[in-house]
Amino acid sequence: MYKIIAQCTLLFFSLQLAAQSTNNPARVSFTLANPGLSTKVIDIRYFDYAQSKASGYGYHLGGLSSHAVNMPAGTRIYEQRKTRWQLIRVITAADAGQKINLGKTYEISHQQWLDAAWAEKYEEIYRLEKIKEQPEVETFAQKAGLDMVTFKVAGKSMIGKQVYVRAEIPGDEQNFNVGFSRKLSWSSVYRVSYPVGTRLYRCEAPYWEGKRVKESLILTVDKEKSLYLIRI
Repeated sequence: MYKIIAQCTLLFFSLQLAAQSTNNPARVSFTLANPGLSTKVIDIRYFDYAQSKASGYGYHLGGLSSHAVNMPAGTRIYEQRKTRWQLIRVITAADAGQKINLGKTYEISHQQWLDAAWAEKYEEIYRLEKIKEQPEVETFAQKAGLDMVTFKVAGKSMIGKQVYVRAEIPGDEQNFNVGFSRKLSWSSVYRVSYPVGTRLYRCEAPYWEGKRVKESLILTVDKEKSLYLIRI
């Protein structure tokens, strides 16, 4: 009996997700506002079921400041509270042009909670699949006797800009296609780890599509970069 109920529930949500994937949700422009004095750490997330792809970015929103966002309807806004992420708002078309006060508590419907739970589940699957697709740089570094260095990167301007950074791993004969693509601004911070000797290049376009793109050397990783904040 329970098995039948579970199968029916799974079928219901599968049909619902399939219906969602056939629609292209309109993008919504809105503003996040922090009325408090302390910085709020937020995460903006969206999962595209049609392309099985997660998107979004993290942001440190300073006190008494605001941040303009343009994302599809259905985007979820999370705030870091101690050691966990708390869902605080689900964006709808009605939020277009609105200012969302992060100091307020907004109502989230039962359906929105369910949708968020499924999106988080699929985002985790997407994350695990991306890990499988990426070469095991850390394992390679261990075999090569190279120390891993962890540091943070952020943007130079107040306005967020999409950056494409390619990493050239020392002694790599397999031509690992690694790096990151991220929207960075002065207040957004992204943590990365690479072996000592890795060269990071900023590219003018996505570097993983097989096309040659113009790039410039940002830095060469060394032990002194550990825990540094580097702006690009």
